[in-house]
This record gives sequence, structure tokens and C-alpha cells, in this order.
Amino acid sequence: MDVQFIFIVGVEGCGHHGLFPVIETALKSSIRSHGSQSGVFPRWPPIRQLFNALWYSKSLTQQQRKQIHAQIGDLMQRGVKLARSTGCRQFVIEDNSFPSGMNRDLARQWDIVEMVKLLKPFADIKILALYRDPVATTFSHEMWDGGLTNHAKLIAEFLEYLNKKLLRLNPAGVRSIHYEDLVDHQDQLTEPLSRYLDIDPESIRIGFQQVRKSKKDWRTQMSLADRDWMTRFFDKERLALWPVFTDPDYSLLGDPNIS
Repeated sequence: MDVQFIFIVGVEGCGHHGLFPVIETALKSSIRSHGSQSGVFPRWPPIRQLFNALWYSKSLTQQQRKQIHAQIGDLMQRGVKLARSTGCRQFVIEDNSFPSGMNRDLARQWDIVEMVKLLKPFADIKILALYRDPVATTFSHEMWDGGLTNHAKLIAEFLEYLNKKLLRLNPAGVRSIHYEDLVDHQDQLTEPLSRYLDIDPESIRIGFQQVRKSKKDWRTQMSLADRDWMTRFFDKERLALWPVFTDPDYSLLGDPNIS
């Protein structure tokens, strides 16, 4: 493939915006070290705008959807032509949180399955699903959605939603990273992430320099009553709902044979 499309996905508060600069820095470092003229397109505005139009809109006619599909195809084809004309690979890095901004309902989210279907003819798609302890994830935006209880329920709902979408994709193109590993076990993540994204290990290490650990700690900053409720709620929920994020078969650290 001439284009690699790296998509970072996660629920709100899991730190996927923190993973984004790690990958961007690693790619740019790798290109410089190899003297390549490859292009890196982070949060590529044209395609992001089309994704927003396709999935955030309250209503689109079938004809309008087809027009957006065609525009996405045209954009990606331009990237392929550029790569072939220069002899260098192009890299697109994109990310999205679930829910996204003001779009709190499930019906108005980027559809990962549809996105992969649209991009597959033009790109080698690599999905990084970032997972963080859901109590910490919720506490990072503790006042959203009317408070911790409502926000926790929304986070659980969107984790289930994301899993259902990701389970419909080819498992070879989906790998999970735990935020806690990203912060505390970078040495263990370097080689598998290097293999998965086909970026040299030293560039991955340079990218890891962008990691900034959150200063919010639910274990010390949350009230005892809230900690007890949140722990009980998520211990019950997470066992059954989130295999992509919790099954070792999907984890970068759990799969030593990524090719």
C-alpha cells in the first residue's frame, strides 16, 4: 500500500489525544532518519471535515451520503497518486473520541466500520484502540454529563459501542494500548508498536518523549463514597462488555507475533 492510515480511537478521557503526538513525532523522526520525502498528514483537515459531515449531521439524503463517499475516495486517491509519483509512502494520522464534543448520543458518532470500508481500497489501515482504567477515564471529566454517576454510565455505554464496532473489523488491523502501559511500560511497548506500525524502534522511543502523565489521581482525589460506587460499577461492567480493550489477543503487549 502507498498510504498508511493510522486511526487512534478511544472514549473521552482515555488519553488518545496524548497518544497522537507520540505517533506523529515517531513518524517524522523515522522519515528524517531515513532521508525519506514521505508526507505525514496529522488530523488531515479535508478528510476530517468530510468525516464530520458524514457522521455528525442530523440527517443526510442517500444522494448526499454518496457524494461525501465520492469526495473521500477522491482525496485518498490523490494521496495514492502523490505517493506513487514521489516513490515515498504517505502517512495519515487521525483520532477521535467517543462521544465527541457536544455529540453525546450514539447515533451521531464516526462509524469506524464504514470508515474502514471507505478507506480500505486506498490505504493500509492501522487502528490503535487506547484503553484506560474506566474510573480514571471518568474522573478526568468528572463534572461532565451532570456528574460522575451519569458520566460513568455514558463511558460504559460508549465502551460497549466501540467494542461492537471494532469486533466487526479484521482483528489484524486493530490493536489496543493501555494508557497505564503507555505511561509506565514504554520499554515493553516499543518493539510491538514498532512492528505494528512499521516504524523503527528508535523513532518510537523518541515519540514516547511526548507522553505526559495525568496529574489527576482518582485514588487520592475522589471521595470515598464515589470511589466505592465507581469501583463496583466498573468491576461489574468491564468483565463482559469490552473484549477489544481487555482481551490479550488484541493487546500490543499480548501479541508478540505482529507482522
